[in-house]
Amino acid sequence: LKIVSNDLDCAIAHRSIGECLMNLERFEEAVPEIEAYRTLSEKIGNEYQLQLAYHVMGSLYFRWADVENILQTPIIRRDYILKAYKAFETSLRLCQTTKDVSNMTIRTAAVHLQLGLVQMDLKEFKNAVEHFEAVIQLQPTDTEAVRLAIAQLIDVHCKLGCFRTALKYALQLMSTDQSKSNRNNILDSLVTCGHVYVDLEDFKNATTMFKKALKVKCSNGALKRSCKKWLREVTKLEELFDKCNAMGQNTDEKFALFEQMADTYADALSSGEYKHYTLAIKYYKEMLNSAIMLGKNPYLCYVSIARTYEDMEDYDKAVEYLKLVTEYEKENPSEQGQTLLSIAVLTEKINSSFHDVNDAYNAASIVAEKSVDNNLLSNVYHDWFFYLKANRNAVDFNCEQFEQVAKRWDGLEAFYNDQVDNPSEMEVEDDSADSSKSESHSSNELERSQSQNRRKKQPGKPKTNLLGETDLHVACIKNKLNTVHSLLKKGHPVNVFDNAGWTPLHEAANRGFTSLIQILIENGADVNIRGCQQLTAAMDAAVNGHLDTVLLLLNQGADVNLLDEQGLSLLHYLCDWERDNKDELQSDCETQATFNRVKSKVLEMMDADLAKEQLKMRNRLKRKRRLNDQATEDISKNDGKFIKDEKCVSFGVDEEEEINFDQPGGGKKAYLSALKSVGSRANRVKMTSVVDQEQATTSSAAYVGLVTEDEFKIAETFFVDDNDEPIEMHESRRQCFPAADRRLKNNNSRIAATNRKFHKESAWDVKKENDNNATKNEEQSIACKFDQRLTELDSEDGESSVEESDDNEFIQATESTPTPCESVIYMKINVDGWNCAVPISKEDHSKDVKWLTEEIATRYAVRHYHKPILILCTEDGAELCETDSIQVVISAKLKLQCRIVDWNEVPTADTYKQLCESVNMPVCDVIVEALCSADESGKLVCDNYSLADVTAPYVFESILFSKLTVLDLSCNTLSKECMVELGNVLICMSNLISLSLSCCSLTSDHLNFLARTLEEHNLKNLHHLDLSFNMLGDGCAVSLMQLLCRCPKLRSLDLRGVGLTNNFQILPQQNWPKLALDSLNLQYNAIDERVINFFLTMSSAVKKLQLCCQLNNTQRSVESCFPTLSNFELMTNLQLTNVNLGFCFGQFVEMLPKLKSLCSLDVSLNKLSVENFTTLLDVMVKLCPALVSVDFDGNDPNAFEQEPFRIALQLALFQKQKSIQFLRLTTGRLHLQSANYEEMIQMWRLRWNKRSVVQKLHSQLTLTTF
Repeated sequence: LKIVSNDLDCAIAHRSIGECLMNLERFEEAVPEIEAYRTLSEKIGNEYQLQLAYHVMGSLYFRWADVENILQTPIIRRDYILKAYKAFETSLRLCQTTKDVSNMTIRTAAVHLQLGLVQMDLKEFKNAVEHFEAVIQLQPTDTEAVRLAIAQLIDVHCKLGCFRTALKYALQLMSTDQSKSNRNNILDSLVTCGHVYVDLEDFKNATTMFKKALKVKCSNGALKRSCKKWLREVTKLEELFDKCNAMGQNTDEKFALFEQMADTYADALSSGEYKHYTLAIKYYKEMLNSAIMLGKNPYLCYVSIARTYEDMEDYDKAVEYLKLVTEYEKENPSEQGQTLLSIAVLTEKINSSFHDVNDAYNAASIVAEKSVDNNLLSNVYHDWFFYLKANRNAVDFNCEQFEQVAKRWDGLEAFYNDQVDNPSEMEVEDDSADSSKSESHSSNELERSQSQNRRKKQPGKPKTNLLGETDLHVACIKNKLNTVHSLLKKGHPVNVFDNAGWTPLHEAANRGFTSLIQILIENGADVNIRGCQQLTAAMDAAVNGHLDTVLLLLNQGADVNLLDEQGLSLLHYLCDWERDNKDELQSDCETQATFNRVKSKVLEMMDADLAKEQLKMRNRLKRKRRLNDQATEDISKNDGKFIKDEKCVSFGVDEEEEINFDQPGGGKKAYLSALKSVGSRANRVKMTSVVDQEQATTSSAAYVGLVTEDEFKIAETFFVDDNDEPIEMHESRRQCFPAADRRLKNNNSRIAATNRKFHKESAWDVKKENDNNATKNEEQSIACKFDQRLTELDSEDGESSVEESDDNEFIQATESTPTPCESVIYMKINVDGWNCAVPISKEDHSKDVKWLTEEIATRYAVRHYHKPILILCTEDGAELCETDSIQVVISAKLKLQCRIVDWNEVPTADTYKQLCESVNMPVCDVIVEALCSADESGKLVCDNYSLADVTAPYVFESILFSKLTVLDLSCNTLSKECMVELGNVLICMSNLISLSLSCCSLTSDHLNFLARTLEEHNLKNLHHLDLSFNMLGDGCAVSLMQLLCRCPKLRSLDLRGVGLTNNFQILPQQNWPKLALDSLNLQYNAIDERVINFFLTMSSAVKKLQLCCQLNNTQRSVESCFPTLSNFELMTNLQLTNVNLGFCFGQFVEMLPKLKSLCSLDVSLNKLSVENFTTLLDVMVKLCPALVSVDFDGNDPNAFEQEPFRIALQLALFQKQKSIQFLRLTTGRLHLQSANYEEMIQMWRLRWNKRSVVQKLHSQLTLTTF
């Protein structure tokens, strides 16, 4: 811009600057640049540049709107959307009138595509259709723009209810994708087509599409996992649909079927971008009609319909049904007040008049005052106050009313906790009170009141799965930080128990998720709450060796004097773990030091007499619940007991309820807890139920080699996901389980519609239409061609065409003539504590044990990411011969288990060669050499290997399931597709400790692709992550945080030179991952104190911090960080280079003694004065005993002429408690030649003898010991 002279080049320079700023998401700075580009283009009369200027301006505002969507400011976002629409509209008009016809077709299509997307956002669906159809007419059919337009047309027509038209475009999309051979696109189009068939309630074709999708081999593992779930739900829906049609009249059973179908459409099938809310509404209304015909209370139906309309963002209809809900809640002010508050909020969302919204809030406040519920009152007055405050200019605004509301809000602010639809404990008490009062009512009124209370108590006590786990339990088990944040923000109870007696805090402590533990404690988790067998969270962490977790719990107030039911304390469990891991502690000095620190703290906090007693105890109790531990106990001796009492069907455990195994129901809870071992979530808890011998015999019989029906009900998700094909849920299924005890009932029906929250994702509005025979013929023709192409793609993967053909014939047979379910059984085998179910068909009975062992090993590899070599044996240890027939094993009803004797490790270099040969691609010798070295050292270094999109996937696939500990991909230009491939590989690398992506040309989009690929999977052992010298930019906040959330054990993070500035987006604090970083490097970023404090606050215990704010040297940047830095007592290394430290030196000296563990300090290039250095040396001697390494490079050379400096330096070198071992100073040659300094240096060398080195280079003096 400084060099060019003519207006055209200047305009293009402004556009380039604006686009760069837009890519960095610095939109405010980009706007004037694009405006300058537009003005200059208009000035010189260049129509092409002017049209492009409006197009770029529209893109800028459209992307800005997406950022505002993340920040949840819808009003500003809509304003940006309208500005984008206006700019694109002008750009389209210029395309139609310009005389410059170069690339006019492509330019016009691009504008139409953007206008269609904007119209979709504005919900102008019919206008959007016109723009997308224009794209298809203007562009060639094989372009990416056409594919995107077709995909959007499918979405638009589904929203308009034109499902046949949507299906036509879906089949066209399939045809387009198969011509390009892009497997990810093929998978996406198959899934899309499957969901359109679901909209049409064509379950057979939907099932076919999902099955075909599972056969496509691609890198999108997350979508394939979702596809398994959808396939399972569609199969259930088909069964429910057939049952419903077979019933001729309204019955209670048909009412329940309508509810199950509606719930499936609303929840299980409406995940991600695919929504089926209209079908859910259809069946909820059928449920309502059935309730009216049967004389049932329609309250539940109204609630479900209202919440579903709310999910669809059809707020008018949601309000209409919520008003019907309030008619049934007149006896319960708490519930009615909550519903009226929802009406007020929705009335505000539909932009109703000020008068209507104000009246809605007023009505909610009147009812809430009657409830005497402070939580509800605080929610009502909070929303009302801020609505009035934002609408002070309204015509009907009443200042007196505003003052009254503000005063009432001030008194209730202490009770406000931002809960949504979550009644407090007082509300539950009110429910019980109302129920007791209603005993005097008539029987009809009593039944209605009890129905109300059952329905509305659900939000107070969260719903659980059959293991008694709430959503918070599951989120803590899977280390989902964002989900935990969301649940706690909505008021989910934190101290809640599952069937085994564990709380979410126990689950997080058991797995060492320190970030989750910090969040739970901040939201009210009791650190001393007792779990199963009276274990505390600290004991649970100590059993599994999570020392950082124990230390965190101790700092948060964990009581070390508590004993479990066997009289054991936390100290006992720590000593137990020490004995079990003695060898590892001797070889790992850092872990040994951490253990000593934890043990010392426990002894310091513990009662002296109790500590002596615990240390003398010899009987060690090993109660590890770690995943995949060996579980050899026979369940018939522990908790596999069925109970006789059919009335006891409670699957949850109240927070204050203690499991009594002598009472009816205790055995069932123990059985459910025992089955937690299925799917490798955790081992069985060692509990014993007191029941008669007959029940024990029945239970033992159910645990022979076959899976029982009751096990299948409880662990159905695992059994389905563990097998290639879903298990059909037919009535004849009970014949598959020869030893099933049917007394354990499945009582997991959905009655929690009130818990369904508003989501912002776009909905798939669905509506059934009549079939069109002509369209069907066209669909079948396209589908047939697609099947043929899909088979060709599978053949390209190197699979046998004969085997593929046989497999296809089997699928066709099952679709046309369903195979009887009794022809397939599921054999359960234990592999070192992990259970898997292997399907055995009639044809498999003739196979041998070797085949069965291979099947088990394959399933183990899919779950645990490395393939074992197994020996199959019976329960008593007798090995089975590989040539034995499976039929013999089945007939004998043996309980089987496998022993892992070795691991099937294939050299990565050989795998890479085979992959290259299979696609006729040249083998890169440099990569082969690196892989050979990696096989020996466990470290793969591909530094500057030019990994392209063609090469990288084969390198990544060759290291799949490998035991690499270090992966260095520095200096390779990785594309977004490569990041997806890399993410799928990282999921399977359980031993990876270090990952380096330095200088890989990564942007925030690359991080986003990587984080989305990892999804719910964590890099469990990753300690070091290097993202340095990539242009991530200020817009990387969300993607970076998502990636860090996937690294629970991250200890070192390198963010040098990643383009961070003062405009870095600081996320709300509840979205920050809580990390336990030892090292954080933020050098070469132009950041201020706000960004520095963000990263410091995000980490709980930084030991090494490196800052070099050379691009933004301000006094305030570092000074304001000192209060935060002073909290890091464990920090050992601090580098503050070129940060203008002299301007805030006093505050720095005050902060320095608080860093009690500081060993190394670098304050070079700060232009410190003589007085500064003298003071710093005095502080080091008197207040910083651990500090032994100091870098003063860049100081004032004249300091050597000052006597106070010489004395301070002499004290630091010779009289400090721990003598200086590294010192670097800037000096002049003349200064060093003085007798005083020569003598001082000589004495220092004599003190360290041969272990010292003195370097005098130019004007620099360095003293080092080794």
